[in-house]
Amino acid sequence: MQNVRIFVSLAWLMIISNSVEAQSFFKILDKESGATINYPNAELVQDGFINFAGISLRSSKEVFSYTPWSDQPLEKSNHQFFLSINHSKYLPEWIEVDLMKSDTLTVLLRPDSKQNGLGKEAIYQNCGEPIYKKYYPRPFREWEDLPKELLEKVETKLLDAFGPGLLKQLYLSSIYRFVADEMNQAEGRIVYQPGEVGYRICLSYSNPKAGISQYSSDFYVNSSGHISKLPNFPNINLRPSFSKGIDLLDFSELKKKVELDGEIDLEKSNSDFQYFARSNSFVWVFTQIMKENKNGIQSSKSVYYDAETGRKLAIFFDENEFFYHFDGISVALDN
Repeated sequence: MQNVRIFVSLAWLMIISNSVEAQSFFKILDKESGATINYPNAELVQDGFINFAGISLRSSKEVFSYTPWSDQPLEKSNHQFFLSINHSKYLPEWIEVDLMKSDTLTVLLRPDSKQNGLGKEAIYQNCGEPIYKKYYPRPFREWEDLPKELLEKVETKLLDAFGPGLLKQLYLSSIYRFVADEMNQAEGRIVYQPGEVGYRICLSYSNPKAGISQYSSDFYVNSSGHISKLPNFPNINLRPSFSKGIDLLDFSELKKKVELDGEIDLEKSNSDFQYFARSNSFVWVFTQIMKENKNGIQSSKSVYYDAETGRKLAIFFDENEFFYHFDGISVALDN
């Protein structure tokens, strides 16, 4: 971007192995502490776009191995394979590997400064990973990974919607490039519009003092620059004051206002951070179970408070029927 630069540096990679391409087993470590990353969100990708195998820890708890998703035999020498790692707290990796070899590849992941050091008790909501049947695209975290002409169109639309102040407060969590022809090839049939190329872009906001480790929302843009739906952030066209950015209350201050309001019992409620379209603002939602009858029907009350001012915006009452599994897990059924 030009006057608003919100990007994360390219992934940093360090590999220790007898051969850069040698890999049938993996060690995936935190570069700073040297500790094993138990859940690295890693996949093996065949030919750059087919979701080939999952990665899991062996019994040693230090070395990962892979398990193909399909039981069908595959001649590995005829294909390229890539190790894709996209843990939210580390910069992503995309490493070509040779599955014909059996030694161990060690990858040191560099922490993403945007994702670390945020309070453990704070709200954390990410965009999730777009995993399709047989298809797992390469992750990016650089605005410059978009074609220049497309980047300019996206920049203009985001500035028009959110303004320079708010946009400076957001950062890029991920970009995924989707190629319809590759996806159709992976599916073995025509599912997506042939020739279509698009990008799924995830933007995030963090404010630990306000109780937000990470709030994320994504949007999809095609190669022509058309955005199907803007991400869920306050729009300056509906609230011009947001053009200078947003200034949220410290969570401790907001809770004091909620307590003084007396509408909800903080000790008995759960809290959630959301974008509330009706007020075009960020809100804290406090939900309390009010009662449950003998048939398992629960009645709850949710109170919405503006995250900037602490003003009460709305109250919603809901009634759900819960089905209790034998293992104690409950699932809400919409009435």
